[in-house]
Amino acid sequence: SRLREKHLHSASDAAGKVSSAEARAAEADRARAMLEQQLISSSSDLASVSARLKDAQRAESELNLLKPRLVDAETQLARLQQEIVKKEGEAATQRAQAQGNQVELGARDRVIQQLKDELNSTEESLKRLRQENLDLE
Repeated sequence: SRLREKHLHSASDAAGKVSSAEARAAEADRARAMLEQQLISSSSDLASVSARLKDAQRAESELNLLKPRLVDAETQLARLQQEIVKKEGEAATQRAQAQGNQVELGARDRVIQQLKDELNSTEESLKRLRQENLDLE
């Protein structure tokens, strides 16, 4: 009877240990499943970060290709701005010359008009003198 009790107690202890081991195994399975999900999520995050890094590297390469073109465009812009300033200066000079020419033409026109007036006056005087000369003959 004592032996039997001892076996029952041992069997009960063994059953408790098995049950405890099964509970720990179930807990370990849950922890493993959770870690697998975290690994899958981390892998997905890593793939996303890797894709974004590749996009950033592509963008940087494109930027590096565009930088010389930007420098060329800025140089061309500066050259064109200088050309515009030069052309504006030339145009201002030409306008001033044209205004001077107009003033000179105006003065010439006045001189020509004075000469025409003198010519008309002289012709009138000549006509009168001719008429007087005819009258005297």
